[in-house]
Amino acid sequence: MDDGNVIKRAGKLLGFHINTQSFTENENKILVNELKKYYGFDSILEKNHNKYRLCISREKSRVIFADIVKPYIHESLLYKLG
Repeated sequence: MDDGNVIKRAGKLLGFHINTQSFTENENKILVNELKKYYGFDSILEKNHNKYRLCISREKSRVIFADIVKPYIHESLLYKLG
């Protein structure tokens, strides 16, 4: 539950990072495709400290992602959804 963060600027929700830097670039690409296939949301790879992580920034995708994960997040970590 604690391996990601919300992206906010000037109080506006812009997206989410999922810290998948322990995976290779190719494994992350597979993850992007599978998330789209099974859950219907878009994500992109973003370089972070010379490794890759997932970024979910499109509004529709942010809503889908939040709806999927919210029921499983401990209340103390709900702030991570913005």
